[in-house]
Amino acid sequence: VVSQKNVYKLALFGLFIFWIPFLSIHLIYKFEPTQNKDFNNRTIVILGAGIYYNDIPSDILKRRLETGSEIYNQTKQKIIVTGDNSVTWHNEPRVMKNYLIKLGVPSADIVEDFGGRRTMDSCFRVKNYFNINKIVLVSQAFHTPRSNFLCNSVGLDTVTANAQDTGFNTVFWGYLREIPASWSAFA
Repeated sequence: VVSQKNVYKLALFGLFIFWIPFLSIHLIYKFEPTQNKDFNNRTIVILGAGIYYNDIPSDILKRRLETGSEIYNQTKQKIIVTGDNSVTWHNEPRVMKNYLIKLGVPSADIVEDFGGRRTMDSCFRVKNYFNINKIVLVSQAFHTPRSNFLCNSVGLDTVTANAQDTGFNTVFWGYLREIPASWSAFA
């Protein structure tokens, strides 16, 4: 029979172990604000973040695309939009490209990566399929530490650009999601 005191100790130990990858990644990959970073001579990589009705980017994705567009206007570097396209009614890269075109980015400067179902897939494909070495990685602050960790792990020289968050709910659920996702990053 396990005492109630031992159950609490075991629960606290479990929580501590559960947080180790998340805290490690977030402490190692602290980021400065995006201003004053050198984005020149780097391909801009915008990570997918959900779409509605197969033609509308989610609010969080809109912020990433707007940030990527701003960097493009400064640097005129190619953009890779990478996201999920696992079923016909969910094509993140196409929606991302269409939104960037509405923001004024020429179609010829946007490359679609249809194999970016997970962040690790996106990083691996940018390095090995598109043969890119230096990138500006665009996501939100809750996501960039793990994304940077994964991209560095495949040999990408990464500078990050944090898109604006869309509110408390998104940030809360984003950080909460990053905890188990950090475990998979270490796997």
